[in-house]
Amino acid sequence: MSCVQNSCEGNHNNGFVIIIVLYVLLAIILGSAFFY
Repeated sequence: MSCVQNSCEGNHNNGFVIIIVLYVLLAIILGSAFFY
C-alpha cells in the first residue's frame, strides 16, 4: 500500500506543478495582451 500511496502523491505533485505552469503561462499571455 505504501508504494501505491507514494505513486499517488507523486502524481498529485506533478498535477500541481502542471497547473502552476499553466497559470503562469496564462498570466504572461494576459499580461502581454493588456500591454498591447
